[in-house]
Amino acid sequence: MIAVPSSSAPRPSWPFSTRDVCERTPEAGPVEVVVVGAGVAGLVAARGLTDAGHTVIVLDKGRRVGGRLSTRVFANGGRADAGAQFFTVRSDEFARAVASWQETDLVHEWCRGFSSNDGHPRYAVRGGMSQLATALAGGLDVTCSVRVEQIRVGGDRVIVTWPEAHGHGAGRVDADAVIVTVPVPQASVLLGSDVVVPPISYLPTLSLMVALDRDVDISPSGGLQLVEDPVLSFVGDNHAKGTSASSVITFHSTSDFAASRLDDPISSISDSLLRATRPYLSGASVVETQLQRWRYATPVEVFPERMFATEGGRILLAGDAFGGPKVEGAFLSGMAAADQINRGR
Repeated sequence: MIAVPSSSAPRPSWPFSTRDVCERTPEAGPVEVVVVGAGVAGLVAARGLTDAGHTVIVLDKGRRVGGRLSTRVFANGGRADAGAQFFTVRSDEFARAVASWQETDLVHEWCRGFSSNDGHPRYAVRGGMSQLATALAGGLDVTCSVRVEQIRVGGDRVIVTWPEAHGHGAGRVDADAVIVTVPVPQASVLLGSDVVVPPISYLPTLSLMVALDRDVDISPSGGLQLVEDPVLSFVGDNHAKGTSASSVITFHSTSDFAASRLDDPISSISDSLLRATRPYLSGASVVETQLQRWRYATPVEVFPERMFATEGGRILLAGDAFGGPKVEGAFLSGMAAADQINRGR
């Protein structure tokens, strides 16, 4: 059996280390719930279930938790958010969570608009968005670098299997329920033809992170949302928003540019994007670049409910494609999936 921390156990202090939540080995055996995907939705769902007393394990194919809450580290110590750059608040449920994160100084208000003040706070995370994911994972049973291969129903159980890879042996866990929080096309592959999932597609994005030898003036806030640029859609100064101690700029491509170049070599994509960034660098020298491909960056359409349950309720889908997009949508979807299982207990 897998040991599960008590919901009353003390939580780690800020900031969490990703090593605290990723270097574990999944054990074979029965559990109540398996969560596939350690992004916001998966971690929030796992927290809600664990706090309700369920035995829960979280499996993720990445080396670190967070999914699109990803922060890259550069040779000079600079840091850059590769995925989500900020988040906003629309619901009371998410507002309460954000307020608690602000009390610990993990989250802070970055700005209220980029070109002008529109009155809507944009929140960022001290040290990068990955710190929020690692915080959410604190105390949970999370194993990274496990690439789930198949999820199937067997009798009155749901069986999750994975092959040997990345230092983990091949394995299997049997559960009462499984919450799948990876992008829907990937979930469809894991579930196979026996489970029909909502037909949700996604737009891609390419993220180029550029470390510079000095600060540059992007805008008063440090961010720009671009409308007419054919290559770039967003510019974010990680130093200005409290992610990095040195100058590192994140550039997000348009979805059209990403779709046309997604599978090109990294060097070719980086060179093309770097040429497009020149007007924003003010003559500063580039110290280092890193590229991140996001094949499933933004859902084209959003499922009207906050989660999707198969007949019988043993397999649930959650994430930012359910009920509302972005970080808040993923958070609320994870809550909804946990509530669905908790109500049926």
